Amino acid sequence: MQIYFDCLRRSRRGLVFPVGVGGAGLALALLLSACGNADTPSPEAGAAAADAAADTSALPVEHVQSPAPGAGDDAARGELALREQRLFVPIGDNAFELFLAAHEARPEDERSRLALQDLLPYAALHVEQRLAANDVDEAARVLALLARASRDAPAIPRLQAGLDALREREAEARAEVERAEATSIAAPAVSAPPAAPSPATSADASLPTVAVSAAPSEPAPTATLPQPTVAPASTAAEAQPQAPVVTAPPPVPEVVFQPALRYPAMAERRKLEGFVTIEFTIGADGSVSQLEVLRSQPEGVFDREARAALQRWRFAPPASPMRARRTLEFKLAR
Repeated sequence: MQIYFDCLRRSRRGLVFPVGVGGAGLALALLLSACGNADTPSPEAGAAAADAAADTSALPVEHVQSPAPGAGDDAARGELALREQRLFVPIGDNAFELFLAAHEARPEDERSRLALQDLLPYAALHVEQRLAANDVDEAARVLALLARASRDAPAIPRLQAGLDALREREAEARAEVERAEATSIAAPAVSAPPAAPSPATSADASLPTVAVSAAPSEPAPTATLPQPTVAPASTAAEAQPQAPVVTAPPPVPEVVFQPALRYPAMAERRKLEGFVTIEFTIGADGSVSQLEVLRSQPEGVFDREARAALQRWRFAPPASPMRARRTLEFKLAR
């Protein structure tokens, strides 16, 4: 017992007992560890420790706050929506809106930025499909999201012009219907004119009937049409303009190196096929430069991979630098 009190005095000088649930029990354990092979505490000390633990209660559940959702949650939900092919619908719970919210909350988040960049061409394609289906509201909603994600996207002016034209057509159609309804309401009922009395009823029955014989009709005069004047063959030949002489462009050199196209992963998952037409310059050494996309279908989906592949092409050196054009097709293996 004397060893127990000695340990108690040493622990008061060097130890701080924790406070909270089970604090008395933990203090007792620390005391025993400090004393080494000390005797077992008395029943009175154990009862006191139990009373102290019973008086202490845990914090209420309502005081424990869970972390607020942030950009990481939006990015995780966006990846789930992407796997489930919820690219643009439903509203507020689709991959594009979730990645956009995560990117706006944390612009330095590289994962959200790259995912959003990959979805931009599909957003433009979705707007085109909605315009073709005359769905003004959905096209306007996704176009606004596309402008938020990338204000300098090259497809925005063309899509906005298509949306404005569709709105004008709908406004004209509504105005035409309103004019037709107004005309049908304002037009008065037209009554049929009274029938003219017949000669038999208006004439006096007592008057004698006079038979009138019709005079023989004279033959109608025959009109004499002027004969067309035929110009001499020499005059007609002189009137025709001379066809311009067209010089054929020089042939495109032979391709000596052509790497394989890389199929975009997202386009492959969605089973999309298309093509990209690119105009470029063939240098004196056969290299490719100054690439310009003339047309692509679907727009923006295969442009990056087509440019990257064509830039690595090599041609046989031409006599002088020249412009050429190629169409690269993207088709899935059957």
